[in-house]
Formats: sequence, structure tokens, C-alpha cells
Amino acid sequence: MATLTTTITESIPDLVDGTTRSNVISEDYTVDDILERIVTIGTAEVTLYTTHATVAQGGVFNDNFVKYARISNMHASQTLTIRVTNAGADEALFKIKAGESFILNGHDDMCSFNEGTANATLHAISSVKAAGSGAGTPVEIFVASSNS
Repeated sequence: MATLTTTITESIPDLVDGTTRSNVISEDYTVDDILERIVTIGTAEVTLYTTHATVAQGGVFNDNFVKYARISNMHASQTLTIRVTNAGADEALFKIKAGESFILNGHDDMCSFNEGTANATLHAISSVKAAGSGAGTPVEIFVASSNS
């Protein structure tokens, strides 16, 4: 068991009075397993990782125990399209520009992508897939999970 610490830092000079506005958000997660790798993908969609209600193996995580996931587009100019699918078969697409990252905190009962429903049933994230805008798009995947 280890502690993963994530930190987001935001800083911008205020153009009106010259002061700097900044914020630091830090979170600690107790984790037992991590997946960290760089894959090079093309324009065909590939599965980065999946989750399951009970089974954890290889690139499959228990959806109840995923604490943090980051997908980073490491290409200098190409975009990356991320497809997040939940257990209710709802999907959402996200465009990640060159050098940017996409972060998910937790996966259990996290999302519903049904349009226009204020009281939607939330489902666990079941898969994360990606496709590049061109050949040879390097993608860094980092997933941290616990055993309970």
C-alpha cells in the first residue's frame, strides 16, 4: 500500500492591479496497484483500459476501487479523442489537444451521459478508449487503484 499525491497548481497574473491569482489543490489517495505506460496509437480507436465490478487483472480494474486516472496526449501537434463509456452503455467523447491531459477521479457511480435528465442514474465507468488525429500519437496512461 502506498500514497499517491496529486497536485494541481493554477496561477495567473491579474492584469487589472498586477497581483497574481493562484490556487493549489492537492489530494492523497491510498493505492495498491498502478498501471503506467506509454502507447503509440493511430486513427483507429483502441482500448486504453477497462473496469469490471469484481475482476482486476492486467489492464482491467475493479470499478469500485479506481482512485485516479490520467490520460495525457504527448504529441506536439495532433489531437486525441477519448471515449468514456459507462456501465449503462452511455458514452461521451472528449478532445484532448497536444500536450494536454484528461483526469478522472474515481470510477464507481461516476457518470451519466443522458442528455436532458436532471436526475439521471449514475453508472460506473466501464471503459476508456482513444484515437489519434493522425498516425503515431503517443499517449501516456496512468491509473491508480486500491484493493478495497
